[in-house]
Amino acid sequence: RMAFWALQGNHILLVGPASSGKTTAAMQFAEDMSLELYSQPLSLSVFDVLGFVGPQGRVDTEFSRAWINGGVFLWDELSMSSPEAIGAINAALANGFASFPGLGVIKKHPDFRMIAGDNSDTGASLKFAARSLLDGASLDRFIRIQWDIDAAVEDSLGATAPGWLACVRAIREFIERRGIAHVGATMRATVAGSKAMQAPAF
Repeated sequence: RMAFWALQGNHILLVGPASSGKTTAAMQFAEDMSLELYSQPLSLSVFDVLGFVGPQGRVDTEFSRAWINGGVFLWDELSMSSPEAIGAINAALANGFASFPGLGVIKKHPDFRMIAGDNSDTGASLKFAARSLLDGASLDRFIRIQWDIDAAVEDSLGATAPGWLACVRAIREFIERRGIAHVGATMRATVAGSKAMQAPAF
């Protein structure tokens, strides 16, 4: 579904729990499409997105490189960036062009694709306290896809330690049933434990 909507020229927002494979999906899509992957860190200003002109000349960003040259632009933890940075992205996505300091107005490359990932698009919670609420204008730029942990993928990742996998899932179910915050039993736990059990020293 993600690839279908992205190939229609839509921008994608994957929302799901930690370690559900949002970043991996974006990386796989870029590889499948033979496109460069550009990964944007948390951004606190417009200049973190559009770049700036410093004493040594123009400083590019991952977004400006993807926008100008084409490629998959991955912005993880979107709602942890500042409203100013998100606003700069919103304007570019809506208009199909962006004004880059030192370069001027540049139209979006035909092969530009944006995939954003987030644990929550509805603001902060006890589990995701650092998130901000994504407003309607931001959400309107994206096709939102709920990206939960895929049981078949986790079965594969935990195949070498089925007992450990069952334990992780039992803990996850307990956490969810009790509404416990600040902790999780993610696929990272599945992977880390399965690897550890294969080590001779275990």
